[in-house]
Amino acid sequence: MRMNGLSDCARQFAADNGSFGLVGRSAGMQRVYDSIAAVANTNATVIVRGESGTGKELVARALHRESRSRDRFVAVNCAAIPEGILESELFGHSRGAYTGAVSGRIGKFEEAHGGTILLDEVGEMAPATQAKILRVLQEKEVTPLGRNRTTPVDVRVIAATNCDLEEKVSRSGFREDLYYRLMIFPITLPPLRERKDDIPVTGEFFVHKFNGELGMQVDGLTKKALDFLSSEYWKGNVRELEGVVYRAMVWKRHAAIHKAPKAITGHLDVADIQHPCRITGGSRSPDEPGEDFPNFWLSVAQPYTERLITKSHVRQIVRRALEQADGNYRRVVQLFRLPDSDYKRFMDFLRRHECSVDFRVYRDRT
Repeated sequence: MRMNGLSDCARQFAADNGSFGLVGRSAGMQRVYDSIAAVANTNATVIVRGESGTGKELVARALHRESRSRDRFVAVNCAAIPEGILESELFGHSRGAYTGAVSGRIGKFEEAHGGTILLDEVGEMAPATQAKILRVLQEKEVTPLGRNRTTPVDVRVIAATNCDLEEKVSRSGFREDLYYRLMIFPITLPPLRERKDDIPVTGEFFVHKFNGELGMQVDGLTKKALDFLSSEYWKGNVRELEGVVYRAMVWKRHAAIHKAPKAITGHLDVADIQHPCRITGGSRSPDEPGEDFPNFWLSVAQPYTERLITKSHVRQIVRRALEQADGNYRRVVQLFRLPDSDYKRFMDFLRRHECSVDFRVYRDRT
């Protein structure tokens, strides 16, 4: 299906089928699609830049898919592997290379031979490892730890980062020569808040994606729900939006079990999106006022720390609980199914994450 407003190059990656999860019709995403089409069928080193949650690995996988005669795709999170282990992970080691190396192993570069390696969070590499990455890019060979001879590798290198590499170079936190080696072909992913027109199509994409996973038949999002999603800041970008839609559908399915099977069809409304921790029905009769709340740590604190919900979502949930508890935070703790001993921990969490709500607004009502 032809997508109006997209170039021929962009269309092959665009949002009709959500290729590798890349969704969007905005000018910013069209530039991304065009960049993928331009560089994919080359051997050029690419660096993908953008905030966390914008889809940098998805771009790397799209590049790999469109590359010439490429075999394996190997992703390495440079920030998640301790400095002392990263070099061995990347280049491999021989038996006895260090204490505990009871057998040899190949590194990620050799594993990716004939394919693509993604160096995710490349800006977090230690200077010593940066120097060795530079040599791999220049010489197309690796030297495993504990071995004198080099091993040639034919690998397409894609790097990704969410940090300001220029600032790191200026304060000697990142090698300038490696910076220029990586910047041969940069692709920058725009944050979701700068392409608000993409929020409706991205939200709809996730609804239909999770329909299959959850066994639901939700038709999409109502206009009010889309307006609400478009008004959010989305610090966590597409990953955060995905989490919000998934959680709303989980709660909608849960409500269907307790109340009405039809809840697994229809549309997601603003109430489903805005109140992801609400549980309807169950032990309360329809005429009884009030609202059931889930366990705070599991259903609110954990999604927040995983950046699946925002501060505004946490405050909305706390406000609803305060309203039901007439401004009494100790009763709020009970509403969230926590023991009284969790009161201090609960209040500390709200203060530390700036999610506190003024209880007096709800206590002084007449």
